[in-house]
Amino acid sequence: MPSEKGKLIQKFPFDLFHASKEVHHHGFMVPKSKKDFFDVKISKDSSGVVLKITNLKVPHNVPTADHGNPKYYVDIVIYKDGKEVYTDSYMITPKEAFLPKQEKVINIPYLESYDKVKVSLSRKLSWQKEAEKIASYDF
Repeated sequence: MPSEKGKLIQKFPFDLFHASKEVHHHGFMVPKSKKDFFDVKISKDSSGVVLKITNLKVPHNVPTADHGNPKYYVDIVIYKDGKEVYTDSYMITPKEAFLPKQEKVINIPYLESYDKVKVSLSRKLSWQKEAEKIASYDF
């Protein structure tokens, strides 16, 4: 972690009580997630559609807590005979993050038959105005 001359506390008025000294930069760029970072599976059981998402490649929680409140969104669209019959969206915050190498299970209470399920992942970091699409999966 690179060091630089700075103050340990930057918030006024506390910054006035601390002299500048060598401090280390703890920030890092958050890379844009890619489709292959996640394994996404769909199955059906007696409770409905079961969506399982595994964080395969990021060795920490996704989203991780940066300044603010980063969010991931999981959007589900279920089709029957080429028509949308069910849609839902789930927000994933650092408190219920995708953990490294662990499945996150989302139960979707749709019991009818279907032809196709589309799952989309997107993220919104604290400094972004709009969510950015990461990937789309068709089942």
